[in-house]
Amino acid sequence: MRRVASEYEAHRRQIIQGGWQCLLLDSAVPGRVYGQLPQSELDFLESSLAEHPELPALITLHHHPVDVGCDWMQPIGLRNREDFWQIVDRFPQVKIVLWGHIHQEQELNRNGVHLMATPSTCIQFTSGSSDFSVEPLAPGYRWLELMTSGEFSSEVGRANDFEFELDQNSSGY
Repeated sequence: MRRVASEYEAHRRQIIQGGWQCLLLDSAVPGRVYGQLPQSELDFLESSLAEHPELPALITLHHHPVDVGCDWMQPIGLRNREDFWQIVDRFPQVKIVLWGHIHQEQELNRNGVHLMATPSTCIQFTSGSSDFSVEPLAPGYRWLELMTSGEFSSEVGRANDFEFELDQNSSGY
């Protein structure tokens, strides 16, 4: 996997291409389900945005940096989201914040920043649920088209021909 990833330079955390700056943040906390950005990641975010104020920016991370409307997911999101937003709010070139982790499609807006969650390529969690719940949606993915003007489009696709058995009574996946 590393060999293939290196062919595509998947190790890069700052990608400047097509008139955009894409920043890949590591919000993983070893051994934990919740996320947190260490100071080194926050410093990287701030310095990268300050370095290229002329480029529209896309920020990606695994854990959700906002409330996603699922009570049970609140404690497994980004724990230091205030620190994250204090930086992002200072840089008007940030157009998109993209994350996974919640296994569902979601689009929100915060102070002009487009917030997008990507569905899982596996099991989908039920949107708006108070307790853990899955729903019978096919695995999904999100694609983005970033234009040099700073405009973008995005859609979610589903693997509708994929067959799987879903235990909707499961208490966790």
